[in-house]
Amino acid sequence: YANMAAEPLLLALFALAVLPFAASLLTPIAIVSSAERGFSLKSSFVDSTSGAPGRALRISSPQSLAPLRGGAAGASASISADFVLKTLAPLMGGLISATMFLAPFSAVLAARKNKDLGELNLSPYPAQCGNCAAWLSYSIILQNGWILAPNVVGIITGLFFTYTGYSLGSPAQKSTILRSFLSYMSVIAVAIACAATSVFNIAAHEVIGRVGIALLMIYYCSPLSTIAKVVETKDSSSIDPKVTVVGILNGFFWGMYGLAISDIYVFGPNFLGAAINIFTSLTWLFFRKK
Repeated sequence: YANMAAEPLLLALFALAVLPFAASLLTPIAIVSSAERGFSLKSSFVDSTSGAPGRALRISSPQSLAPLRGGAAGASASISADFVLKTLAPLMGGLISATMFLAPFSAVLAARKNKDLGELNLSPYPAQCGNCAAWLSYSIILQNGWILAPNVVGIITGLFFTYTGYSLGSPAQKSTILRSFLSYMSVIAVAIACAATSVFNIAAHEVIGRVGIALLMIYYCSPLSTIAKVVETKDSSSIDPKVTVVGILNGFFWGMYGLAISDIYVFGPNFLGAAINIFTSLTWLFFRKK
């Protein structure tokens, strides 16, 4: 995935990362303006786990707006924790994930046009197919649209990239891609069959969730072999810091969302993935050439 990140992608991700802070600054201004015009604010957000209306912006009285004007602490109007953790966090995580999935699209289209892969390595994309298929199944079982949406993008792009790599690759590349793709799809098929038949006497989402964690850990732990080489050679030029920053943000947002909905299958691997990317970033800083 080292060739996925580009400067426009970084700028887009930075803009997404500062949105929560911008929203926290601008919302009190909007509340004051609306209240002074006599508007009442009512939440339109729905809790994704219970279907009940969630808490959003609340104003008890015009007097409660006074601290907002003076900037004093203890203002009663604010973005609720439910909105930040159960709406904003998965929205950010989904946008980052979808952006990562779509990043190599132009390079793949160019390779198809030239009928030559060149230096483009598409062998990792069967892993993307397997990972996204697991989490797509998990989201369907739980009827969770936040998890479903980015993984739809991921599996469609993954299948397209895998097919391109197989059709344009050398015989050795074709063999590697085919073996990898069949292995991942076999694991997913067995997991779905076990979930459907309750062979392990546990809930279906727990079967798929455990398989999803295993596949996600393969993805997140892939840089560890690179880190070992960096420590040995004392040269971190093989680490792309932009990719690690994207991984940190992605893991952080999904981890916070998983924590908010009390789902260990979501927050567990994503927090661990963010930690691995932080460690990778520190390794890059420590061994980078001055």
